Amino acid sequence: MEILSERNKAVLQSIITNYIREALPVSSGVVAAKHAAGLSSATIRNIMAELEDLGYLKQPHTSAGRIPTDKGFRFYIDSIMKLKELPFLEKEKIRSSYHIGDIAGGDMESVMKETSSILSALSMCIGVVLAPRFDNIIVKHIEFIKTNSRQIMVVLVSEAGIVQTKIIHIDDDITQPVLARLSEYLNNIANGITLRELRARVIKEMRKEKRLYDKLMKKVLLISDADIYVDGRANILSQPEFIKDMERMKDIFEAFEKKSVIVKFLDRAIETKGMQIFIGSEDEYNEIKGLSLVTATYGKDVCTMGTIGVAGPIRMDYSRIIPIVDYTAKLLSSVLTEKKGN
Repeated sequence: MEILSERNKAVLQSIITNYIREALPVSSGVVAAKHAAGLSSATIRNIMAELEDLGYLKQPHTSAGRIPTDKGFRFYIDSIMKLKELPFLEKEKIRSSYHIGDIAGGDMESVMKETSSILSALSMCIGVVLAPRFDNIIVKHIEFIKTNSRQIMVVLVSEAGIVQTKIIHIDDDITQPVLARLSEYLNNIANGITLRELRARVIKEMRKEKRLYDKLMKKVLLISDADIYVDGRANILSQPEFIKDMERMKDIFEAFEKKSVIVKFLDRAIETKGMQIFIGSEDEYNEIKGLSLVTATYGKDVCTMGTIGVAGPIRMDYSRIIPIVDYTAKLLSSVLTEKKGN
């Protein structure tokens, strides 16, 4: 990436902040009037032409001003942008949202739904949450409940008191007493470890003591799928760039209906941890072309449980949305990892 002069950075920043706000091409006159005191329109036009040659700006129409390219946005995010302080009232709004529903009773679904809802409401974009994978949950209690002859509900209670359930299908009819013995066996060796660690321990015990490790046990302990919660799809309908391009809007809605594309990026964020920003038309992210995705991981210490994020137009206000996602992720980490009283 090229090294830009401070003057060029100032002009690029001016164009990007105006474009974020107005969604319209920005002229040299607007830059001169609002942001670049001491620079003439002619000087600003020369800088804009230089930035266009470098690939940071483009001119949508011959007589129009310029708009930032995705390369321009990436440079802005990485090298220019200053994050805004999240207002106290917005912090309180996020914090108070976790008192809604049956969260105190360990209702994971309520926590996830509230998180996607608050992200959507504050960002006016799409809020997405990847729930903790079973693999990453520290087990306090596990139980199997037979729902019919070929179906079992797995109930997993985390150390923090959060309850998750998952339905699994089995090949053989197993009685509830057998399921109760399997539950007791796993609970005796779980002892505050993750499901991934529990799986390793069961295999070790099986080899050492020739304990039962049948198809059911294997299927239960290989559970790793996570649910995804999405809120605010309708917010996309108000964005000018999507209103004018119905084909792009259709593609975006299909991506969120399938969810697999979004899960892929949320999973990728887990691998790197912390904050990540994906700009959809960059070559490696073209599956979400036309969108940007701001994500943050949540969890406890080195144990990452899941990912939250905001998806919206590439023109989104990153300086405001990044603090929203960051604060929410930290608060969610606290909510999910704080030990509940017995």
